[in-house]
Parts: sequence; structure tokens; C-alpha cells
Amino acid sequence: MKPYNRVGEQLSVMRISKNGQTVTLSDGSRWRISVEDVTKTLCWYATQCVVVENCDDVVYPYELRNLDTLADAAKASLA
Repeated sequence: MKPYNRVGEQLSVMRISKNGQTVTLSDGSRWRISVEDVTKTLCWYATQCVVVENCDDVVYPYELRNLDTLADAAKASLA
């Protein structure tokens, strides 16, 4: 698995797939979202601010935290 070197930086959502399973951020990184968190990303929209954080999950080692909603965080891995 590739390491991600922009943990903690504020980025913008650029694109979300129709099914919410893939999110693309302003730095060009693409993220695969855990099935249990797709309902969260389906409610996100482009230009919202997120921060990538580390997560203790083996399959999804990162979390995308939506700074505009504060409560929404989705487990993710680099796609």
C-alpha cells in the first residue's frame, strides 16, 4: 500500500463517484471509501473541505474528515 504524505493538510473535494465509493481530492489523490461509509460520502459535494487523517484500520488506513460538516468521517484507502 502506498503511503500518503499529505496527512493533516486541508484539501477540497473535487469529485465523488455516483455510488459514493470513490472520492477525488484537490491534490489529485483518489480514495476508495469503505462500504459502511458510502452513505456519508454520497451527501458530500465538490468544494467541501476535508483533511486526511491516519486510521488504525488495516484495510482502510486513512480517514477523510469533512471539515464543513465536522461530524462526517469516512474510512478510506488510496485507489
